[in-house]
Amino acid sequence: MNYNINHIKLKDLPLELIQLTLQDEYDQDFQKAISSRSSTQCASCGSKDFKSHGSYERYVYLNKTRHILLRVMRKLCLSCEKTRVFLPSYLVKYKRYTVQYLFKLIHKISRSSLNRVHRKLEHSLGYLSYLYNQYLQHHRLRFRSLFLKEIKSIKASNIEVFLHDYHQHHRLQFLQIKLE
Repeated sequence: MNYNINHIKLKDLPLELIQLTLQDEYDQDFQKAISSRSSTQCASCGSKDFKSHGSYERYVYLNKTRHILLRVMRKLCLSCEKTRVFLPSYLVKYKRYTVQYLFKLIHKISRSSLNRVHRKLEHSLGYLSYLYNQYLQHHRLRFRSLFLKEIKSIKASNIEVFLHDYHQHHRLQFLQIKLE
């Protein structure tokens, strides 16, 4: 599931079409992951045998004002019988915003200040502070160890590459705190 949502021009398309596109891509990836045993592994027992095990709906915030409803699939490990959630690559566990949007928020804060980003984007100061502190406490050293630079030096055109490399290297999404 290594597709990115930035290929969709958010300003040019209605939300319904964005939602249908992302849901179709997600559903296809889920079916491939379930049918091909090599793509995913159980975090508890290491088994690669899964079956589909229901779904739930989750809001995905593309930015502060635009969100879609995505049906997220669950899978059941046939060995240990634990249920896992199969998230698309652009979502972070326990976060409602996409990883790309969260990265952009942290990037803007590091280049200016919390108050400027708060005034410009109208996010609550508490939420922005929480995100930035989470980055400083849990991800800044990981980020620097991989890229040898600060987040503010990354160009917007390279965000997808950095997020992918970060996930591959640390086995965590950017701003993910808890492991499976």
